Amino acid sequence: MNKKILMALALVCTMTACNSDDDQQPEASVAPGVEVCIVFAPNELGDQGYADRVLTGMHQFDMQLSEDDFDRVHLRYIAVGDTDAVKNELLRWDQQGISPYNGRAYERRLMVMTDASLLPYLADTPLGDTDEVLVMNVANQQFDQMPEARRLGSRLHLLSISAAEAARKLCRHIDYETSHPEDTRLQRPKIVSLFQIHNPSGVLADSIAEVIANYRFDDDGVKVTDMDTEGLVKAGNNAYTQAYWLGCTMAESRVFGYAVCSLNTYNTAILAAFHIKGMGTCEPTFLDTEIGNSASRYPTIIRHYDRALCQWLQRWLSVPVGAMPEREWHGTWDGFTTDNISEE
Repeated sequence: MNKKILMALALVCTMTACNSDDDQQPEASVAPGVEVCIVFAPNELGDQGYADRVLTGMHQFDMQLSEDDFDRVHLRYIAVGDTDAVKNELLRWDQQGISPYNGRAYERRLMVMTDASLLPYLADTPLGDTDEVLVMNVANQQFDQMPEARRLGSRLHLLSISAAEAARKLCRHIDYETSHPEDTRLQRPKIVSLFQIHNPSGVLADSIAEVIANYRFDDDGVKVTDMDTEGLVKAGNNAYTQAYWLGCTMAESRVFGYAVCSLNTYNTAILAAFHIKGMGTCEPTFLDTEIGNSASRYPTIIRHYDRALCQWLQRWLSVPVGAMPEREWHGTWDGFTTDNISEE
């Protein structure tokens, strides 16, 4: 039975017992709870990629709790539609600090932030001495610049997955095709375009931009176009339409050779355009987006944040406050990044 249903039934039973005319029973000894609160960026869920995998990781963690921990560990989700709502929910989360199931203060809490855009909110979020913060999908450079590092000390953690090796594999694939046009069924323009969500730090945890920019292609005609998509994100609901037309342009213009699509939820709109319009001369590679049989049609790089988060939380639950490593990185080397990029 769902944990929330069980908790609701337990509360009903407790209230019924207190209101009966029977002799008062001694208060049950209920251990203070542990709370894991995960905060998603506005409209981040539903991307059929990174964010949805993180949500799956939380579900896997919940399902694998031991019998003793099942009622002790409470999960909280913050997934709202705008930044003001995120701020309000974080303040409400901190002000509560009390388990709604047993009325006692939590013995420890963990806040999981899924996106770099959420990091500034930590400055206005008072955290207790046993509260910890886990930031995900953030590069070392941005983690090092977090002003909360001194305040939180050993209670601030990083969990990220690199796609650098998969990006190198893609570069070798592009290098071979552009150097051996006679072996390629469709000769593509010698242009590599990278579409990624704007990040103020300029560095993303996947490391794809750095790998592509530093790769020494044999043919100097191959160029990298790093697209700043900040305007796309600010466009709100229209962003999906803009992303769709971007995909149509890639499929129809015949000026795109290779495109790496790292646009989170907007990848789905680009993928829809390719399904409808075909690939044209462009070969797109999608990061973290795998819908239906799309992985069999397009090169795809998947970072398995579901497994990474589930395993991290399981270890966190078994150690004292502040005992988890400051940084934890995964990648192709330990099986947390997989791809279907062909190598000739």
